[in-house]
Amino acid sequence: MVQSTPLDQLKALRKVGNYHLCQGNGQQALATFRHAATLSQNALPSMTDLGHAYYQLGHLDDAAQILQQAMERHGPHVVLLVNRANVLGDLRRWEEAKALLEQAIDLYPHCEECHSNLLSLLTSMEGLEPSQVFAAHRHFGQSLEGRIVPLPNMERRSVEEAGRKIRIGYLSPALYNHIMIQNLLPVLEHHDRERFEVHVYAHVPAQDNKTNSIKNAADRWTEIHALSDPEVARRIRADGIDILVHTMGHWAENRICVFAYRSAPVQVSYLYQSPTTGMTRFDALLANENLDGGLWSAHATERIVHLKTSHVTVYEHAPPLAPPPSEANGFITFGSFNAPRKIGKTCLDAWAATLRLVPDSRLLLKGRGMTLSSLGQSLRAALQERDIDPGRIELMDWVQNPQTMFNQIDIHLDSYPFNGGRTTEDALWMGVPVVSLSGGGIYSRMGKSNLLRLGLSDLCAESLGEFASIAARLAADRPSLSAFRSGLRHLFKQFHDPVTHVRELENIYLSLWQSRK
Repeated sequence: MVQSTPLDQLKALRKVGNYHLCQGNGQQALATFRHAATLSQNALPSMTDLGHAYYQLGHLDDAAQILQQAMERHGPHVVLLVNRANVLGDLRRWEEAKALLEQAIDLYPHCEECHSNLLSLLTSMEGLEPSQVFAAHRHFGQSLEGRIVPLPNMERRSVEEAGRKIRIGYLSPALYNHIMIQNLLPVLEHHDRERFEVHVYAHVPAQDNKTNSIKNAADRWTEIHALSDPEVARRIRADGIDILVHTMGHWAENRICVFAYRSAPVQVSYLYQSPTTGMTRFDALLANENLDGGLWSAHATERIVHLKTSHVTVYEHAPPLAPPPSEANGFITFGSFNAPRKIGKTCLDAWAATLRLVPDSRLLLKGRGMTLSSLGQSLRAALQERDIDPGRIELMDWVQNPQTMFNQIDIHLDSYPFNGGRTTEDALWMGVPVVSLSGGGIYSRMGKSNLLRLGLSDLCAESLGEFASIAARLAADRPSLSAFRSGLRHLFKQFHDPVTHVRELENIYLSLWQSRK
């Protein structure tokens, strides 16, 4: 009989732990990963897995502690630095998170994940001017492009070649049950196959049923998670891709380095998950014109190309709409379901001013770790410092089906300095109006962009006082709240038409192709 080795046991425990984590069996997952850590005598992989499990389950303080212990035991390993920084960012301990990521970059200067995590964190840190955030992105781009030699120029090819279609390549890791699939899948499905051939380059180690939907919508599917960046670049070049589209900005596992090799004649950043890539080897950044406050071009390395249709979000499900809760309980429930790391001091000032103007109201805050860590109590304490009774603040952790939770609130209050993106769209889809404060950076104008697109300019604020007065006026207008509940979803669908959006997108692609250098 062949006996299992300790390494075999650890591999098995990791598989079981991840299974429990995916199934929502939190206690079983933690017990499994704790057992693995004990069996391995707190080896680095086991401690990393345990910290990740605590994080995923919302035990943010425990995650931070485990990762700190791992650093004390194993030293400043890049995975520990990045993971602990992400946990501290979610706890709104931005400066500590920033220091860890800067340490990671000093130790591992070519770690693109370290750079991308830092750049993403900066957009949530209040007190930084857009020019400072841009300078950090540009520094990353200069460093990356300074050490990567692009592939040789391709022979110029004509659109007018007989039978020739433009080959578009979409590169993304978000090709599974990820929020961005609602943006990307409709685009792939509605491309004009008479004019375009659609390739997808998928960095998706763990695939699911949503992955199959994307596969079916592509003319050609290439898995790249096992390939290095230069290998991916050469593969794209060999496939003869004309226009290569990046959809992730500096989000996780973005594979942005592939674009530093100049893998295609035209390279485009789309869905603007970051204010800029920081790179000069992108030819254009496509974004809604409402995001541009007139200063974006000065804070981006790419050429900004405006989309009248912005982007498209198509919801697979339409949960039933409930009446505003104030109709039954008699008081207004404000809510904010955005990532807590986006909640800065100005945001708390605006929320507190709103609650003071609507004295009988409540505020429901939902997010990972809101009840299972110190996060929620720290937000309650911050609002109490602003003369808000902590009893008016309700806390809720992350839930599996977040859209239905909007039935529990009357009005959604946007975050600042980083506005909500998909969360704002979820609120509007569920008939809940959103009040948004805008600022100088595009990440501070995302709420305004979503609202202006639907003609809701009266919900956009340019100052703290205006934010509170808009929210208070809306709270006092119960008929309008009911009208929003029944009418916003229809309005949303009207302005998120995939056919119209994709036709505009294709025209821009063709223009960029024809004007390429």
